[in-house]
Amino acid sequence: MNGGGDAQNGPAKQLTAESLPVFNEGVYLILSRWSALQLAIEEEWAGRRSRQLADQLASDIFSWFTQAKAEPLYIDDLENVLDEGMLSLNCEIDDGSVEEVAEKLMIMHEECLEGDYSSVEKLRRAGPAAGTQQHIRQAGNDDNDDSSEDGSDDEGDMMPGSRSNMAVDSPVPQPRASSENRPNESQMEDDGWTTDSTRVSFWVPESILNSSTTEMVVEDESNEMQKVFHMKGGLGEESYALNSKSQSAYLSRAMQVLDQAVLDLCTAGFPANSFNIADLGCSSGPNSLVAAAQITGIIHQKSSQLGRTPPEFSVFLNDLPGNDFNTVFNSLPSFQEKLKTEHGQDFGPCYVSGVPGSFYGRLFPSNSLHFVHSGQCLHWLSQVPPELRDKQDPLINKGKVFISRTSSPAVIDAYKSQFQKDFCAFLQARSEEVVAGGRMVLQFRGRRLEDPAPDESCLLWDYLGLAFQELVSEGLIPEGKLDTYNTPYYEAYTEDVRDEIEREGSFAVDRLETIVIPWDGCNGGGTQYDRATTARNMGKAIRAVNEAMIRSHFGGGDVEFVDRLFQKFGRIMVDDSKEVEHVSIVVSVIKKQSTV
Repeated sequence: MNGGGDAQNGPAKQLTAESLPVFNEGVYLILSRWSALQLAIEEEWAGRRSRQLADQLASDIFSWFTQAKAEPLYIDDLENVLDEGMLSLNCEIDDGSVEEVAEKLMIMHEECLEGDYSSVEKLRRAGPAAGTQQHIRQAGNDDNDDSSEDGSDDEGDMMPGSRSNMAVDSPVPQPRASSENRPNESQMEDDGWTTDSTRVSFWVPESILNSSTTEMVVEDESNEMQKVFHMKGGLGEESYALNSKSQSAYLSRAMQVLDQAVLDLCTAGFPANSFNIADLGCSSGPNSLVAAAQITGIIHQKSSQLGRTPPEFSVFLNDLPGNDFNTVFNSLPSFQEKLKTEHGQDFGPCYVSGVPGSFYGRLFPSNSLHFVHSGQCLHWLSQVPPELRDKQDPLINKGKVFISRTSSPAVIDAYKSQFQKDFCAFLQARSEEVVAGGRMVLQFRGRRLEDPAPDESCLLWDYLGLAFQELVSEGLIPEGKLDTYNTPYYEAYTEDVRDEIEREGSFAVDRLETIVIPWDGCNGGGTQYDRATTARNMGKAIRAVNEAMIRSHFGGGDVEFVDRLFQKFGRIMVDDSKEVEHVSIVVSVIKKQSTV
């Protein structure tokens, strides 16, 4: 690593809880305007992993700026991070844009340290750079570096452009810098690798501008779900935004538990000057910001009643990378305006940012969150239970898409075991991120009964399995495809949830309750519909959640196939006379004081 170059003077200040999400946003806004990077992603120069590698570059940049040790930051080190990231995407750049991007990142970081967000504001207003290209080429094998197939030299393969094509508004200030050489503090390990112990990991959101089309490719089965699972985006007739009335009903019924947890937190002395909230599994549509609005509103009112200055809020909205973050962020202006209308113009500030990634792993720095909410998410598993993909017995759940009355004990045990592993992983990750005394309110589908396959948990999945079987009998899908399709979903028994929380040990259960909504909750409240209309609405709701996984497994190109599947689902539901209630678990927990 080059040891010279300019440095930001230090040891210096660290980014505050307020400035972290703003700087975080600025990083991906700058990267979203770097034409070389965007071209490498769009053209998949590193194959299907291109998007994942670009996300990793953003993560590396953020980690580099938020080093555990307060020491000078050298711009040539940052340029090396950028160069290495682009090379991982098979992209070589010699037009000076690496240096330009590094300079803009350094300036923006310097400003954020001082609470100045002018560079980020400029980038927000500017939007994406259009039609810009840089002097770049796709890195090839050594044998092909000297010439192209037609005998021309490399220069002919490079795209025209110049350093000015970066198209990012240049802030006026310059970073404080030193011309001194960077001390060489890296250590050489026995195997010859150089290590740096100062970096901390933080999941950085990908560009909001591209989030709705993101495909995250992963290399192990435990994270395969991240590649294909997301609610159906947009605002169309079959979108999740227009077909999440039952989720809204659950959220409304759980509001009393949420309110009490927030009030208890205020009584316990929280918050101070800033308050950090995470909503895990935010999805998109009208429900995405409901909890955030409720939590911030209560804290603002309670602080005023207690004679305290209301805090500044940071709200982190998390979901898997394929989530339609565009729709969420397009609703932010009206969200902010509503808060000020309801609570006065002195409300806030409230900073909102997106955090793509799986909540079954770490998402935030240690001891950084005061309140975590998750609504209607934790029944989704990180993966299909491995036992159901066993090559020795691939048909263990033949003809079904979930647990049913006729499922073998092995299938039921596999699902329960996967839930236990995932829920424990979730709690362990949050135990690192939530401050002592902090709160979590978690709401997810569950069971009132110890019976692992009650109709209230399995009936709709039985309907979907029957619809698939009809498509098999009509020759529209291979039987083997159905036999290997299983839904990564599980409704836990209430006492099993309590047991897992107590077993993990980091949180104390404050309240654990069940919420019940009627079988036609997908229609919304107040209006009675006939069974056919309810079946159609239920089909849309299930389709909005499952379509991405279904199309990935059975083939993504045929929309008519999915249409026919849910037409059959609706008819099967109409023909059946059963009406079952839907159950959700809501649990409020408190982070225990550390005993270390």
